[in-house]
Amino acid sequence: MFETISAFATVGLTAGLTAQLNTEGKWIMIVVMIIGRVGPLTLAYMLARPKPTLLKYPEDNVLTG
Repeated sequence: MFETISAFATVGLTAGLTAQLNTEGKWIMIVVMIIGRVGPLTLAYMLARPKPTLLKYPEDNVLTG
């Protein structure tokens, strides 16, 4: 639990257990570190696709002075 939270928060703390993980565990830690680095909000924004809209705003040149 400590290793995973530390990896997600990208703080660099460890209890020395990472070297004892098997290959799958190391890959999970790598993915957790990448997600923590990118950030949950940024990841959610990337995955959320903006809906196309049919709205068009008028444009005009405004003369001042």
